[in-house]
Amino acid sequence: MRRGLRPWLPRSVVAASMIALSACGSQPTTAADERAIRDADDQYNAAIVQRDLDKIMSTYAPNAVSMSPGDPPERGLEAIRAAWTSLLAVPGYKLRIIPERVEVAHSGEMALELGYSEVEGAFSTGPVKARANYVVGWRKIDGRWRITHETFVPETPIPPPSTAEPKK
Repeated sequence: MRRGLRPWLPRSVVAASMIALSACGSQPTTAADERAIRDADDQYNAAIVQRDLDKIMSTYAPNAVSMSPGDPPERGLEAIRAAWTSLLAVPGYKLRIIPERVEVAHSGEMALELGYSEVEGAFSTGPVKARANYVVGWRKIDGRWRITHETFVPETPIPPPSTAEPKK
């Protein structure tokens, strides 16, 4: 899940992602593109608070991939929607995205975002309150920035998502 309870991937993924963006000829972000991505994050945060699944999903590209340690990658909107449906059913689920850095590739069509998230909820394994670092790949599709890839790295241990079913 985007910046949610899925933060176990090694830090090497973050480093590799930054190297990949550098290979694309990244330059300092343009103010308009960086603002557009940060605005998308603000809308994403608001959609989570409102539990608006359709608005959350509108942030993703059709072929998006969400990768989390301990689970197979969620490929495509259907798989990502199913994961979000489960997370939004968790009692007390809260997630806040805090972007720290946005880098737009020289082409202006791709970007990487680095930041951290704060998440909490009452999962079947017990209450969780955690912070995770994340990296998100963005692509401009029809003039709008969409998430194409995402992954997370925990700062604190939390249960694997496959065991983190909501309490009933």
